[in-house]
Amino acid sequence: GSELEDDYYFSLGNPSTNIISIIDGQAWNDNTTWNCTCIPSSTSTVTIDVGHTVSVSASSNALELIVSNSGGLNLSGGTLNVSGDLDFQAGSVNSLNGVLDVEGNLTNSGTTNSSGSFIFVGGNWDNSLGNYTYFSGDSLTFDGSSLSTISGATDWNILTIDNSSGVSVSSGVHNIFGVLNIVSGTFSTGNAVTLKSNASGTAQMDDLESGDISGNLTVERFISMSNQGLREITSPVENTHIIDWQNNGVIFSGFPNSTVPGFSYVNAFTYVEPNALGIKNNGWFNAQDAFTDNTGPLSGHRVYMDAVDYTLSVSGDPYKNAQVIPVTQTGGAGSSDDQNGWNLIGNPYPCTIDWDLVTKSGREDAV
Repeated sequence: GSELEDDYYFSLGNPSTNIISIIDGQAWNDNTTWNCTCIPSSTSTVTIDVGHTVSVSASSNALELIVSNSGGLNLSGGTLNVSGDLDFQAGSVNSLNGVLDVEGNLTNSGTTNSSGSFIFVGGNWDNSLGNYTYFSGDSLTFDGSSLSTISGATDWNILTIDNSSGVSVSSGVHNIFGVLNIVSGTFSTGNAVTLKSNASGTAQMDDLESGDISGNLTVERFISMSNQGLREITSPVENTHIIDWQNNGVIFSGFPNSTVPGFSYVNAFTYVEPNALGIKNNGWFNAQDAFTDNTGPLSGHRVYMDAVDYTLSVSGDPYKNAQVIPVTQTGGAGSSDDQNGWNLIGNPYPCTIDWDLVTKSGREDAV
């Protein structure tokens, strides 16, 4: 044997704090899954080893979690709490259907499929080298207390910002197909976030509670026209013009810088209530210039459109908070007058309106 001299020491590794899976296809809370013959706890650094898939179906814990190349995490119920960082390494294949609460950073360099999961991230999200897919109803919430960053292109269903220090997009294109929900903190978009719209549905930005949004937001609106006809549209972001819709494929005619400026028929109109003077249809006002006609909520537009599918897309600072939209009543009044007092205004927000919250004071029973 050997003797240690004075002032020399050595440390024994604690197998309950550095845990590695030793068998494939086992459950997290089965102690035979791990080299320590124990169940990981909130003080354990856990590695799911190469070629092993570990299933979580009940409340489980780890300090740090690494899922190795060709390994996998199968979350199929319950809650997995990771007090530090979670690293899905390249080549890992992971399935999430439960609650995943990561207080540190979540790095996805593998393939991660979410189907009915609620993910909470206290630190940063990095999907730069991975592939993350969601299922309808999935949500991811940033709920940390220090600034979180988002890296790597990602498609989101419900994205919630609930971090008083803010969340910032640093790289990648980010498409939201469900809801952008800003509860607290500032969401800095990096001009790289889009509320998507297609035949299946349209994403929206929910109420800004105590939070805010900084940077451009791209908002799409899918319109399917089975027949040619008139549609009333507006833009929910600032400083947009008819030319934006024209660039989306809408054909405009009869006014400067439209698709066919020399055509005799003008197919885009706003409404100027004082022009009506007792004849409702006299209030329609022809579009003037595709480059300068603003398409915001103060000037809702009626457009004659072809029988095709459109995806309108505008980018800018979204309208938010209380919006004051002036309307007029020139000549005539009362329920017996159906020719005066009409105004065409747009929904200023990139979301639906709850009409139960719209006050009736000062207007008649007509919307």
